[in-house]
Amino acid sequence: MSARRTLILLLVLASAIGMGGACSSVADSSEPAPPQAVEAGEAPAPTAARKSDPTEEYRAFLAIKERLPAVEKTVQGEACTYTLHAGSLVVSAADGSELWRSDPYWWVDDFALADVDGDGNEDFLFTLWKSYSFYGDPPQGVEADDPAVKNHLFLYSMRGSAAKQLWCSSNLSRPICTFELEHAAHLESPVSSGMKLITQEGEYRADFAPLPTQTHEYLWEGWGFTPQTPA
Repeated sequence: MSARRTLILLLVLASAIGMGGACSSVADSSEPAPPQAVEAGEAPAPTAARKSDPTEEYRAFLAIKERLPAVEKTVQGEACTYTLHAGSLVVSAADGSELWRSDPYWWVDDFALADVDGDGNEDFLFTLWKSYSFYGDPPQGVEADDPAVKNHLFLYSMRGSAAKQLWCSSNLSRPICTFELEHAAHLESPVSSGMKLITQEGEYRADFAPLPTQTHEYLWEGWGFTPQTPA
C-alpha cells in the first residue's frame, strides 16, 4: 500500500450493511465493535471531477436527500464568508466574489471553521456524501471503486484566493450525523494541534436519515484524527 495512504482515521463500526437495506436506529449491542480503519485519500481539486455526470447511485441518493431537512447557514471567517445551501458549500471573498464551490456531485451536510492542524491558518472541516471511496482513480492495488454513496470527512483551507486540500477521508465506516470542534483541555501528545473532533455517528440507512447512535471523540495528531478514549 502506498505510504501516502496512511491509516489515520478510526471510526467504531457496530454494524456494516449495504446501502440498499435499512438498518435499526438503535445499536444492537451495548458493547461497541472493534474500531475499523478508514484511510485518508489525496484527492485532486474539485474542478477535476472523475466523471462529467453523476452516477446512478448519486442520482438516487439526491432524490432522497433533497427531501430531508438540511443545514443552511452562513459563517463569516477571518477573511472569507462560508455559505452552505442545499448541500453546496461556497466560499466568497469580502467583495462577494466566489472563490471556491464544492463539487456539484457532493452533498455537504455541515462545516466548521478552526485552525485544525495548528499551522496558524483558518481551515474548514466538512462532512459530505459522494460516490466512490476515492475521488480520483483508485490507488495501486485496488481493482475497482464502488460507486455507492457514502459519507466522508474533508479538511480544506483557504490560502489567498485558492482552496488548499489538507486531508480527505475515504468512505467512513459510520456516517457522521453531527460534529463539533473544540480545543482539548489537556494535551499529552507532542504532535497534536490540540483540536478535538466530537462526532455523533449513526448507521448507513436506505433512507439516509441522520439518526445518531454513538458519540466519539478524536484528536488531530500529526496528519489526521485519532480516536480518544473518554476519561
